[in-house]
Amino acid sequence: MLLGTTSIARASATAFVVRVGGPSDDALLTRILGQTSDLHLTIERVEEPVEPQVEAARARAFVLAHAKGARAVVWFTIVPGEDITIFVVDPEAHRLLVDHVGRDAGSASAMLEAASLIVRDVLRALLEGEPVGRVVEDPPRTSDHEEVLTPPLPPREASASTQRRPSRKAAAVTREPSRAWRPFTSFGARVVFSHQTPSYALDQRLGLTRGPFEAGIDVTLGFSEEERDPYASLRIRRHALGAFGGWRFRLGDRLSAAVDLHAGAMLFTRATRPRTPALLPSASTVAVHAFVGPEMRVRWTPGPSWLRTSLGVGADVVVSPPEFTYEGVTNCASCQLALWPVQPYVTALLEFGLPTW
Repeated sequence: MLLGTTSIARASATAFVVRVGGPSDDALLTRILGQTSDLHLTIERVEEPVEPQVEAARARAFVLAHAKGARAVVWFTIVPGEDITIFVVDPEAHRLLVDHVGRDAGSASAMLEAASLIVRDVLRALLEGEPVGRVVEDPPRTSDHEEVLTPPLPPREASASTQRRPSRKAAAVTREPSRAWRPFTSFGARVVFSHQTPSYALDQRLGLTRGPFEAGIDVTLGFSEEERDPYASLRIRRHALGAFGGWRFRLGDRLSAAVDLHAGAMLFTRATRPRTPALLPSASTVAVHAFVGPEMRVRWTPGPSWLRTSLGVGADVVVSPPEFTYEGVTNCASCQLALWPVQPYVTALLEFGLPTW
């Protein structure tokens, strides 16, 4: 009898079992280990032939889950270059999830990546107590005391497996999941409503993530906006430098959201160009004001896990925002510009970084 298992574990983490029936399954398992390295779970590799009938494979999964104390059991049916079918059994909730990745995902490598992302999302949902798949009946048992042993591989397959992986042993190998801070950067555009006329800015962020938490710095560089009246042209630019921190959470297979709190300093520059000889313009000024405000972003991963796009909305609460007016001019409604204390904005960003969600 040949029993081959590799356990990637951390004490007290939730246990999962992945059944491996061949080298294609191992290639997908390697991707899954990379995608789930930041989750608090263990994955135990069980090498054995996978039954071609779903009911038989599901019955075996229930037995393995009971024997290993696993939260769920995962296995695959892989037709290289054609189709990957993913099966996940949740024995506690009596649920079975079946998902597919087809040729439309791209190359064979892209198909493996897409399948590993599906498995990651399913395992994370189970960690969060969310239901996956559909409810199924318990599979029939052959006896009340069914022996839980891994069936042997056929002699030819066992020999080939030994030649392919001569260093793999039946003993468990332990590895700590990575919980390090991971960097990311994002770049995009921002539309700000600081008064009746919107202004525009470039938004650059540098940050770190660890699990669901994110933090970093945010720099916005505003474009000039020009306000005109019969007396002068007023050019205003709005810049900001601040820090942010918050949490990310999953919305779907490729969708996630982030809720952050931003705080920092805002710089308003003002330059005046007279349009009448009667006006004597004052010198250009720079005003610094503190701000704080919330932001929510919805993030989408289109393909590679290191690239995301996001659309966000937020509002900056500015302390004593500046006002621009003329001295000695009365009865002129257009001669005063007061910026709003609450300045909403919309952002569109591209985010680059290591896969964390």
